[in-house]
Amino acid sequence: MSVLFVGHGSKDGQANAIYSVLLERLRADGFPNCALALLSEGALDLALAMRAMPKDEPVKIVPLMVARGRHVMTEIYGDGVSSVKSRLIASGFDVIPCKKTVLEYILEKNLHFALWEDVL
Repeated sequence: MSVLFVGHGSKDGQANAIYSVLLERLRADGFPNCALALLSEGALDLALAMRAMPKDEPVKIVPLMVARGRHVMTEIYGDGVSSVKSRLIASGFDVIPCKKTVLEYILEKNLHFALWEDVL
């Protein structure tokens, strides 16, 4: 299975650098079938991510969003032709949604204490 991480992104390339760090660390830790796309115009394009994933494997879409708002429910998982899910399906990929957000995983795994340790 391939994993496609989808983040919000920014038109500011420096702000998007953190996404590449995540991808590099995952690959270094033995997860080579990871790709990344950003929703923001001028950021990492979905077409580029699709070229990095084999079509004969299912793709799990993982939103790198804090909450399940419009970006997750419409732009990533929506039924419209321009959503990430729809574009992957139209390109021949078998899509597996992962509708939990980053914050849901943080709270579920009790990672919020470590996350905010420096702040609290």
